[in-house]
Amino acid sequence: MRVTVSTGEQFSVRIIGETGGKPAAPIPKPTGGAVAITHVNGRTVHYQAKAKGGSLLSVTSAQCPSDPKVSTCTVLAVTVR
Repeated sequence: MRVTVSTGEQFSVRIIGETGGKPAAPIPKPTGGAVAITHVNGRTVHYQAKAKGGSLLSVTSAQCPSDPKVSTCTVLAVTVR
């Protein structure tokens, strides 16, 4: 999935699934400096577009479909304009 946002815009990603009151999947971390995590509220991760460019929100998990072993998968591709 891919989205385009403007510099300064805030957006969020909700993690589906829960284990013992905590998200069942790791928090998607942004690559590069275009996007930053502003805070985490339960299963919702809030981000802000900081600079023009691109960022991938990625997780490292054994649940990534690309490899049955622990691997990194992209949750969301973000373009900041």
